[in-house]
Amino acid sequence: MTNNNNVYILGGYQTDFARNWAREYKHISAMMREAFEGGIYFTKIEPADIDAAFVANFAGELYST
Repeated sequence: MTNNNNVYILGGYQTDFARNWAREYKHISAMMREAFEGGIYFTKIEPADIDAAFVANFAGELYST
C-alpha cells in the first residue's frame, strides 16, 4: 500500500568555492552551518519541519590527501 500523503521538498544551498575557509580560521562545521542556514533561508522552511537532511560532495576524494 502506498502512502500518497507524503510531501518531499528538495532545497539546497552552495557555499562559495572561491572562499578560503582556512584563511578565515573556520572549520568544516562553519561551512556546514552556512550551507544549512542558506538552505533554510532560500527555501523558507521552518527548521522544526525538517525530518532529514543529507550532505554530499561529489568530488571530495579528488581534493583530500
